[in-house]
Amino acid sequence: MNDRLETIELLPVYPFWKGIAVGIASALIAVLLRELLGFAFDQDETPFLLFPASIIVAARIGGLRAGVTTLAVTSLYSFFRFVPPVAATDPNYITPLIKTGVFIFEGGIICSLIGVLQQTRKTAVTNEAKAILAEKFSRDYYEQVLTTQEELNALETTYRDLIDSNVIGMMLCSFEGKFYEANDAFLDLLEYSRDDLENNQLNWISLTPKDFRDRDLHAIEELKKHRRIPPFELQLISKTGLIRNVLIGAASTGTGDKFIAFVLDRSENAQFQDELQTALNLAETANRTKTEFLANISHELRTPLNAIIGMTDLALDEDISDVMRDYIQTARDAAQTLTFLINDVLDFSRMETGHFELDVDSFGLPNLVDQTLKTLSLRAHQKGLELISHISPQVPRYVNGDKNRIRQIIVNVVSNAIKFTEQGEVFVDVSLTDEETENDQINSINISVLDTGIGISKEDQTRIFSPFTQVDASTTRNYVGTGLGLAICQEIISRMDGRIEVTSEPGEGSRFDIIIPLESGVQTVSTPTRSITIDDFHGARVLIVDDNETSLRTLKSTLENWSMCPETATTAAEAMQKLKDSLREDSEEPYRVLLVDGLMPQMDGFEFLENMKKDGILPEASLMMLSSADRMMFETRCESAPVDAFIEKPISQSTLMDTLVSLLSGRVRPKTFGKRIRPTKYEPLTILVAEDTPVNQKVVEQILKKRGHNVILANNGREALDLYYENDFDLILMDMQMPTMDGLQATKAIRNIEDPDEPLIPIIALTAHTMKGDRERCIDAGASDYLSKPVDAEALLDMIEKLARRSGRKSTRIPTKTDKPRDEFAIPEKFHGALQRMGNDAVLFCEMISMYCDDFPQLFEQLQTEVAAENWETAGHHAHRLKGLVYSFGTSLPPCETILVIEQKIKDQGSQLLDSLLTRYENELNKLKDELQDVRGKIQSIKI
Repeated sequence: MNDRLETIELLPVYPFWKGIAVGIASALIAVLLRELLGFAFDQDETPFLLFPASIIVAARIGGLRAGVTTLAVTSLYSFFRFVPPVAATDPNYITPLIKTGVFIFEGGIICSLIGVLQQTRKTAVTNEAKAILAEKFSRDYYEQVLTTQEELNALETTYRDLIDSNVIGMMLCSFEGKFYEANDAFLDLLEYSRDDLENNQLNWISLTPKDFRDRDLHAIEELKKHRRIPPFELQLISKTGLIRNVLIGAASTGTGDKFIAFVLDRSENAQFQDELQTALNLAETANRTKTEFLANISHELRTPLNAIIGMTDLALDEDISDVMRDYIQTARDAAQTLTFLINDVLDFSRMETGHFELDVDSFGLPNLVDQTLKTLSLRAHQKGLELISHISPQVPRYVNGDKNRIRQIIVNVVSNAIKFTEQGEVFVDVSLTDEETENDQINSINISVLDTGIGISKEDQTRIFSPFTQVDASTTRNYVGTGLGLAICQEIISRMDGRIEVTSEPGEGSRFDIIIPLESGVQTVSTPTRSITIDDFHGARVLIVDDNETSLRTLKSTLENWSMCPETATTAAEAMQKLKDSLREDSEEPYRVLLVDGLMPQMDGFEFLENMKKDGILPEASLMMLSSADRMMFETRCESAPVDAFIEKPISQSTLMDTLVSLLSGRVRPKTFGKRIRPTKYEPLTILVAEDTPVNQKVVEQILKKRGHNVILANNGREALDLYYENDFDLILMDMQMPTMDGLQATKAIRNIEDPDEPLIPIIALTAHTMKGDRERCIDAGASDYLSKPVDAEALLDMIEKLARRSGRKSTRIPTKTDKPRDEFAIPEKFHGALQRMGNDAVLFCEMISMYCDDFPQLFEQLQTEVAAENWETAGHHAHRLKGLVYSFGTSLPPCETILVIEQKIKDQGSQLLDSLLTRYENELNKLKDELQDVRGKIQSIKI
């Protein structure tokens, strides 16, 4: 067909100017020929023969426009050449005029004929082309019809195969419910036969339960509007009345009111979904149970830990022998380690269950680092390690973040460094990285921890961040631990959008880089303004004497940042030489401060001072002793040495600055190592303590009484509420988990009855729970603040007195320390541990015995009564209180083992052995009573 179109000769189409040009050219050629012939022949008829021929040639070549142009040009030529101006009046010229007129007439006829011929030819060519195209389109359409027919046949075959395959149920229905067609899969699903279908016994409206009719009608409306509906769940009624759960989708056929529907049996799937939902409900219940278990186990574990740490703190606050102090300190450290372990396990569990959030607030980063490292210094000193810190001056003083989690990260990483380092040092460096951040307020903080320990191999550097994984996991390993610390740290850092990196080689130490983006914060606590600052001592000469190069470098950098002039010496001999040289340099400003390390090889700091004194070169400079040794030994040696001040390593910049300002200004700081509880110099507070555990009552009561406060105890929230009605208190300590009425209920009740015109009484919530939302629940209930158990004495007193000042009730001071003498006495060895937990306080121990003798008969009788009445929940509470009462005197006593079995039987809601267990338990309690009364008699006889 295309070939035929190509063979059609179409007339050329010339543009306007080209037709004119062809016409003029043809006319000029004819004129030229006429003139040439005129020289040879004298024929007047020649132009009238040539010019028509030129018109025909021009029209043939250039079209009608060219022919007309040639006619016009040759006509003008004829007029001017053969018809002179006098021809109109002269009869002799009439013949040329007539010939010219005839020529013009003939030319016009020729042009007209040529135009008609061209138009006719054009029309013929166009019609022929149209005919060819029509034939082509007809053939293509026919082929398309054939193809479409084949596709329709294929679709019909596919449709029929789909119906006959019975893979899925199908039906063809009307909108009114009539069935036109259905396959066997659909009929089998609803237990109908093909005869039922042909006899019009199927109607989809009657197949739908009443509860689903509205859904069907809505689906029909959607089908009429949109011609299709997406699959939706439906129920159909079978011939025998069974309910089938199906998934149905439908589409309109586009012909009348018919639609085709596809039906998928989901009865088994629905059953599976029901089972899945049941399993999901069980999983959620298990998750809630796990969360509650974590909260309860936290309470159960922290309650005895609170007693251990509290009692050991009280015991260490007394005047006891060094051996006894060492025993108690070891016990306290073990309890603190167990607290950290519990925190790790609970943190990991919270992360797994999604109950872990960050508490972002503004805090002082340098101060946090210094305080955190102070708590780790003893551990480093006990191993003979140097714990050194350096904070770059570019690090912002205040940042926004979760300070408790950052402290946890530092403690974990630095503790690992200390644990895996046998000699050398642990260096903590805080600086800014060069990484770009989102805005200028975000600081990329890098906390680097470097040690000289055993190092980590390449293959272990990734593995150590996995839970429950350690570098040395063998049964004979030298370093103990759960392997959770770094895994928790990595998760916390990741939630802060940071990262932790490790660089290490076996035997060459390790470097951990903790990189966290923290926003610059604002100062939340005002700091006292010094009348004298470090800037007043610009250019002061300072001599630093320390054998540790890292410590030297850090101290020198810090002093240089304060515009002082530090010099260093790595040995005492080098320092003595520098001092001798300085005495001979009259023009040189003398040293104003000597910073001397107390522990150096060959000659330590104290020997250095003695030798300077012997040689008469002891300068007039202020002497500051630095030490990482045992602080008790350090204190004793410093008392007899000419030392103006001393600082325990690691040295914080704030402590160093305060000490230097005091020394350089002539105000010597008091030589003290710690804070002890001292009676307040102001009017004491009257405090209500609501706590159901006798041991915790005793701990809190003793802490508050040592401070000089008046204490009234309540055993539950109901008693606390009654006492609040009857007395005027300055503050309330409220345990959140108590019987009868818990702390949350009691706090809400107190807030509801308070006079709105009077200052609200401060209420501090105490709880062993550490789960997500505990603090929020306490604050929402009306608590002023929140403390978790075990309670730290200093933190407790600090919070009490801050809240009391804020409320305007009373004002006291933050605790410091004093000693109080105690006697020692001989008692059975199995009670030694209990006595030590009570700080070897004989009076306190006797009070605990009296409390036991008075309380256990009533508690046991209540336990028996509730067991007999099968009130298992109340019985479990009484058993728990009895256990706590006995545990005050030891955990390996016979009643302790028996009560554990009884508690389990109560949880199992009784057994045949429970009565005999109670009888045995009563005998064990009475025997313990006799032993304790005997001990009390011995104590009282010794005291007398």
